[in-house]
Amino acid sequence: MSERIRGAPPASLCLVTKGGPPAVNDILARCSMNHKPQESCVPPAWTARDCSWNLWRFTMKKLLLISLLAALWSQSCHAQKRPCSLADSEQADREASKQRSWNSLYRSYHRFAPRCDDGSIAEGYSNSVVRILVDHWDTLPRLSELAANHQGFESFVLRHVDATVDGADLDKIRAKASHSCPAGQNDLCRRLRRAADRALKEPYS
Repeated sequence: MSERIRGAPPASLCLVTKGGPPAVNDILARCSMNHKPQESCVPPAWTARDCSWNLWRFTMKKLLLISLLAALWSQSCHAQKRPCSLADSEQADREASKQRSWNSLYRSYHRFAPRCDDGSIAEGYSNSVVRILVDHWDTLPRLSELAANHQGFESFVLRHVDATVDGADLDKIRAKASHSCPAGQNDLCRRLRRAADRALKEPYS
């Protein structure tokens, strides 16, 4: 009784190196040992056309996936490299110092940072970061949640615990991070304390 392979071959079996795929070679070898013609072991459905069609579908799927990934990468790079326009700069300058929650700061960060984060805009963001930390310390877990989704946001916050703000506020942040750290936020508190220490050592605090 001849051995047959059911249906058209998958694309992986059509990618034949010299000598054919191992499974096919085994079948043909057994045919030879039993003195059967090789044609009796290969199903009629398995034709060059089947292989060509499967290979074409397999190749097109890979090309489509590569194209999609390339497009996403290009859009990401374009967004990162897009300069801060005059309109963006004016809007960022108006709102940078007015954020009083991690959610609103996160939204502003996504709209304008890091391309619009220098000069008076950067000072405004520093003011917002410090005001949230000093006046709404109990919301620190929310900062941790947002930072888990976008690590750059935590770096943004730590960078804005800087010497441009009132030294008394930096002292409060350091004290809160040392003695009033919310449960489960020890690592974040440690990083905030270090940021406050660095800022206090700078000559502008």
